Amino acid sequence: MGRAKVNDLLDFFTSKYGGQDTVTFQKAQLNFIQSMAAYSVACYILQIKDRHNGNIMIDGDGHIVHIGRTSASQSF
Repeated sequence: MGRAKVNDLLDFFTSKYGGQDTVTFQKAQLNFIQSMAAYSVACYILQIKDRHNGNIMIDGDGHIVHIGRTSASQSF
């Protein structure tokens, strides 16, 4: 979203999945809502910090995808 210079989530979804009344848009919207809810609960329970837009992507179906680096992959 950031590299595409889209500042509005609704604009992003309509440009990628079609109008709000299309099945594709509604399916992607439901995927986004469900995955965001699960992601938020998991981060709260596990006390995961440093979540911001730079660590989160949206896949082709509208799901939230975390792209952060794990401590095992960090070099010292």
